Amino acid sequence: MPRFKAILVAILFGALVAGALRSRGAGAPPAKPGDPKNMGDDGSAGIARVAPSNTGDTDASYWRHLSEEQQNQAVAALKTFAQKSADSLKHPLHLHESRHFLFYSDLSGIQAARYLSLLDRMYGKLSDLFGLQKGDNLWRGKSLVIVFNHIEDYREYERLIENDDPGGSFAITHCFGDGMVHMALYRYPDDVQFEHLLVHESVHGFLHRYRSPARIPSWANEGLADEAASELIFEKNRAKIMVGLARAGLAQHHDSVGDFFTASHIDGWQYPIAETLCAWMIHHDRDGYLAFINGIKDGQPWDESLKKNFKMSPDKLLSEYGKSIGVKGIKM
Repeated sequence: MPRFKAILVAILFGALVAGALRSRGAGAPPAKPGDPKNMGDDGSAGIARVAPSNTGDTDASYWRHLSEEQQNQAVAALKTFAQKSADSLKHPLHLHESRHFLFYSDLSGIQAARYLSLLDRMYGKLSDLFGLQKGDNLWRGKSLVIVFNHIEDYREYERLIENDDPGGSFAITHCFGDGMVHMALYRYPDDVQFEHLLVHESVHGFLHRYRSPARIPSWANEGLADEAASELIFEKNRAKIMVGLARAGLAQHHDSVGDFFTASHIDGWQYPIAETLCAWMIHHDRDGYLAFINGIKDGQPWDESLKKNFKMSPDKLLSEYGKSIGVKGIKM
């Protein structure tokens, strides 16, 4: 029982984090350095988020095939940015590099290597789900990840380097209109919670870069981010507990998902629904799920892509999903 309570507390904390997220990844307009709109829509920074900006800054040409020379130039630019950032902060940052990530941190080498390995596994999982060829590089250059051991250093980085107000956040992902992705995180003391947050945010960056800059709806974006993190990071009984949280949230809202499908940012109680719905969709029809995401990325409205590619209307989707979690008559 003590172990179960510990797991439940951890998951509930994760749901609280999710509820405060301004994490929009591919579901958000790309970020613009220094944009005053980089605050959350409610004026807060949230615990973790993707910095929004003006979609007019997007250059779709950076989502086309990039030559090896262009990729090398992008990596060099990211490394220069990171080094200049460390110099400006007068705070040494050590690089651990893999094929797809530049991981800068002031953590121990053992910690950094473990987190980099987790990011590589995340990339492999999503590459398999989305049918990327082995060796394909989705990023423009690589994904830049900067992790600080102290919250004050993370906040100073956001203020001075990204020209952003971090507020009370622990992580911000900057998805730029030129295809670049920067992630900055405070290394929260709890390993499981930090690793979940690291993967969650990285999935948003992946979705930003996948196929086109078209936006993925918040429910699908957050659902995949949590589903991927839950598969990669072992938490005993998490799947059952998330179903329980989804049921409880629905019961409290009279079996209605509310603005789940239309909200620019889903609410905290809707995150367990998003995660379990995404997991059900992938299990029910993996190819149809991929076609659904591809349809959105190719410019189809989400509900049109759902009907055409996943072969379900939103009402039918909720009905079938409801059966899987033991809730009848879920409505919009």
